[in-house]
This record gives sequence, structure tokens and C-alpha cells, in this order.
Amino acid sequence: MKKNLNIFRQLILAFGVLLLVVSCTKYENPEAVYEEYEQASKDGMVRKVLFISIDGVVGEEMRKVMPTNLAEMLKNSKYSFRTLSDAQTTDASTWMSMMSGVKYAMHQVGDESYIPKPNPNHPHENTAGYSSILYRISTLAPTLKSYVVARDESITNKLLVSADESFVSKTDEEVKNTTVDFLDKKNPAVTVVQFKDVLLAGQLEGFSAGKTAYADAIKKVDGYVGEIMTAVKNRKNYENEDWLVILTSNHGGLGKSYGGDSFNERNVFAVYYNQNFKSLELNADLMNSLRYKGWFSNKNLTQGKVTINTGEEGTRAVSPDGDVSKMLDIGNNPDGFTIEFKAKFQKTTSHPGADYFDTFSLWYHSILGKKQENDDVSAGWMLRTQGDSQIGVRLSDGTTNGQVLVGNRRNDEWFHFAATVKKIDSKTVRVEGYVNGVLATSENISVNYEKVISNSPFFVGYITPFRYGLLDFQLSDLRLWNKTLSAAEVSKVSCLMDFETSDPLKAHVVGYYRSMESNKEMKNSLGLGPVLMVSGAKPETDLVQNFSPCTVGDDSIVQIQSDDIYTQIFYWLELRTQKEWNLQGQLFLNKYEVEFLKP
Repeated sequence: MKKNLNIFRQLILAFGVLLLVVSCTKYENPEAVYEEYEQASKDGMVRKVLFISIDGVVGEEMRKVMPTNLAEMLKNSKYSFRTLSDAQTTDASTWMSMMSGVKYAMHQVGDESYIPKPNPNHPHENTAGYSSILYRISTLAPTLKSYVVARDESITNKLLVSADESFVSKTDEEVKNTTVDFLDKKNPAVTVVQFKDVLLAGQLEGFSAGKTAYADAIKKVDGYVGEIMTAVKNRKNYENEDWLVILTSNHGGLGKSYGGDSFNERNVFAVYYNQNFKSLELNADLMNSLRYKGWFSNKNLTQGKVTINTGEEGTRAVSPDGDVSKMLDIGNNPDGFTIEFKAKFQKTTSHPGADYFDTFSLWYHSILGKKQENDDVSAGWMLRTQGDSQIGVRLSDGTTNGQVLVGNRRNDEWFHFAATVKKIDSKTVRVEGYVNGVLATSENISVNYEKVISNSPFFVGYITPFRYGLLDFQLSDLRLWNKTLSAAEVSKVSCLMDFETSDPLKAHVVGYYRSMESNKEMKNSLGLGPVLMVSGAKPETDLVQNFSPCTVGDDSIVQIQSDDIYTQIFYWLELRTQKEWNLQGQLFLNKYEVEFLKP
């Protein structure tokens, strides 16, 4: 039975995102009815999308099995077996990430109700909702028909309720049969398909190619995919259609379970197939980032137009104070000092109505350092933001202080930052700042180098006691050096993913902080330097593509993630995404337009 489209469209337009949580009727397969095909575009081709999720496939395990039809598709695909699903790997949260284009940290959908979780610290605030891709398509291009065939009724009746027609199947074979049938008889612009037997096999025996049930389930579903691909190519108007086929998984698994944020649970595969694509495996090194959220300790602090109730404590990382952290004092390193890291600054969105809300215009927000307070008096050093494009390198000997402003700070994108400090004489220090390995600023300041020391701990994030504590940023690969790196050495380390054993520079690293351990400790990966203790109500970590300015422009270095799906589909259908949707997925298929766009 078909849906009444007029009624549904009116409801969708009236209530928008709320339709994610509205139930609808389960529909049986329709009778065979042939519909008229769309008119061809100017180049004679109509773009279409087939999205297939084989739930529960670990990417690296799929590579080991390498079933027949998948191997054939790779000949005309951009693909990766190291794709990342969301860090929250429940079934509903990962499907929501794929279909909304944002990660769990934003959509907050954790179960099959597809209702966002309220913030426990602000239970009466409205939780932001994110519309599914089919809802967006139905409102922007209502003539484009969408179809869904799934095992989970919550996908058809809640998450993807905006589809023109939906079908719930009891078995993967029934999913295949239904999909083949309407590809033969219907005219979909977007088709979403869910297989689930691999997931069930992983729960039964384990998510490993070494487990017979798991490997056999992958091969069986691969056979279904082959039949669906045949149905696509047998369509009567196939010669005038340009299909993007996306084959992926919602999440992986570890042992016999999933739901956590381990690499095996997040590791899936992704295949973007088109008959004109040249085969290319997309791979990128990964880095582990920790998000540092600012915080005001005064729960009734008035700033700008509002009185801020801070709620949960922000995130920071702190070393012990005293002698154990002395190596991170600039004045205790006679050969100079260098600080470098990779960072991504977010807009200040924690407190609506506060000064600088929803902007990158950040004034005097601490980033990291070794200083008692964000002031002009206490001895030590720190980095802090200045305006919307600068980072201040601030040094104080307890009597005098100076600051060098380094421009060209990047916002909302990863960049590499480095600052070098060198003693010129007893009253003069040379500071140089680099962005993406390129010198941005070089300036002398009047400070006594040997006295730039503090008994305070080394910190990353906000400083206590502090002012202006709302900075929100991600940081990775923080390295501190007991020498002043030259311009050539800064350029080298900005591109450095890891140290070679024989690299002479390795001996000058006094702190290298890469990832947080499960007990909230951030250890020096080279075994030196103090341990940093991470605090905050719920520190957020994420695996992201390792940033290096030296790899920009290499079309094979792409870290595919599950929230990228939304962006690729819109791009393929030649629809425009909107800034206010706050999509997180990257667009990468446009890198290869020379292969499929005809002159």
C-alpha cells in the first residue's frame, strides 16, 4: 500500500525535524506498477543514488574476506577499508549520523526512538534536532522520489519517515527481493537499503573474518548486492542514468559486541561506485584529538546580555606542580624552547547571549602554558587567543612581561602552530611564530629568559583562577622541545606524523602528548615529561584525519567518515546544502570530477 504523499508532505513541511519521531504504518510491497521516467537533463543523463548499509561490517575484516561482487565494484570506486563511523556506535546513533550529516555529539540520538537526549544539566532546554537527508530532499526537490527498504522498522517509521515509499523486511533475502523488484518497476532518485545479517552473525560468533558465520554472512550479502547491481544495470533507461552507489556499514564490532568507541567498533568500510570512476583507495593517517571546552567557575557570572549558568565543568589537562614539571619551564631550558601542536578552533556556542557568542572573535582565552594566572604579573608563559585571527605568545619574568602576536590563525579547520623562544641577552628574548610550517611573526621582547619559570602546573585549556574562559578547541600532537627549532626544522616537524628511530630531533622532545588514556591520563608518548590529568564532566575525544600541511592536495589522502555520506549525496544530486544545517561531513567526490563530468 502506498503512502498518501500529500498528507505526509504537509505534515513534514509543518513540523520539520519533529517528524523524525512520528510513527507511521508498516507498508506491504505494492503491486507491479510502471511509472513514467524522469526527463533527461541537458547532457542526457539523470543522476541517481543507491545507498546500501551492510550493518555490523568491520572494515579491515571486509578486506580480509574480499567477496566477489565487492571486488568487482572496486574497479570503478573510491573506497576505504579504514572508514570511521561515529564514536557512539549504537545502531540508532550511527544510522542517525549517516542520515543527518552530523555526529552524535551534535544530534544526541542514542536509541531507536530517534529523539535527542536532553542535556542533564539543562533538562528544560530544547534539544537541537537535525533533519534526515530524505526530509531535506523532499522539501528542496519534491519531484525526486525516495525509497527505503530496511530490516529495522524504526528506520522506516521514524528516522526516514520522509521517504515516498518504505518497506520493512523480515530477512536480508526479502530486502534484496524487494529492492530488485522496485528498481525494475519504480523510478527512484534515492534508494536506501539496510542489510542486517552480518551484524547478527557478529553478535553470535564475533566480528571477525576468522569466524565462519561472520565471513559467510558477508559473502551471502555480497551476493545480494550483486543481484541489486544487476537490477540497476538492467533498468530500461539505464543508459540515460548516472548512478552513484554507496556501499558501507553503520558500525563495526569488538568481540561479540559494539557500542563503544574503540577502533574496531568504529572501523567500517565505504565504497563510492560510479561506472566512470577510476579505482582509488583513500587512506589517511589518524590522530587522536581531545576537545577542550572552556568554563566559568562562577555559576552566576554576568557577561554580555546574560547571566551564565555554567552547568558541567569544562575540559582541561594539567600536570603536577613543582619539580616534576620544571622541564616545561622556558627558563630551565638554556638552549631555547619550542611549542608546537595541531589545533582546530570552534565557534563559542556554549552560552547564547554571552560576549562573542557564535563567533571566532576570542579575546585573551588561554590555550596552554605554565603560569599561575592569565595576567600581566605572575611569572611563566602561556599561549592565548587574540581577536579572530591571532595567537599571543606571552612571557613574564615576574617583573616585566611581553607578548608576540602570531597572525593567520585558522578557524574551523585544522592547522599546525609553532612558537620558538630564544635568549638574545639577559634582557631580550626572540620569539618566532609559525602557521603550517611557515614563519608568520619574528619579534624581540624585553624579558629575562632565565626567570620565565613558575611553580604552577603546565596546563592545556582554561586557566584557574581565570577570566574569559569560554574557548572551545580541539588539540592533537602537542610537542614541547628543549631547543629553539630552526625555520627548516619547524617546517619538517609540521609535516611529521611520527619520529623515525634515528631522527636526531627526537632527543630534544621533553613532552609529546598524543592521546588520553581510559583513566583520563595523558602520558608523554616518548616516556618523558609529566603526566597530564584530564578533568571535565565528559571529555570528548575523536579520531580524525591526521593533519599535515605537506599532504594538502594529495587526492588519495582522505579519511572517510560516516557523516560524509550526506554531503556526497547532495553533491551528486546537484542540490545545495545550507550553512544553517551545520553539516559536519566533508565533500571529497568533487576532487575527481575530471573522471565523470563530461565537457
